[in-house]
Amino acid sequence: MINRQWLLASRPEGSIEDTNFSYKECEVPNRELKPNEILVKNLLFLCAPTMRNWMSPPGNSLYPSIPLGSPIMAPAIAVVIESGSAEYAPGRQSIYQSGMAGL
Repeated sequence: MINRQWLLASRPEGSIEDTNFSYKECEVPNRELKPNEILVKNLLFLCAPTMRNWMSPPGNSLYPSIPLGSPIMAPAIAVVIESGSAEYAPGRQSIYQSGMAGL
């Protein structure tokens, strides 16, 4: 399985530029899920205005700033593909706060 990620390469100054981001693909580790862990496939990311705040230096948002080199945070819709949780059966869809990374 491939994990595709959009990473924050630099903090935007003024308008956002392509150079503020980098793209990375890596293999998802093939391991048994621990109790209460789930593996999801992201279906949709919401491009929300608040994402710009999360790309700013620490202290400018209620949420922590995205560390440089980390996936961009965004609200997302995903489907559970593997589960170690009784609450989230495979096939269940969920809305959650995600890094812009997906299978």
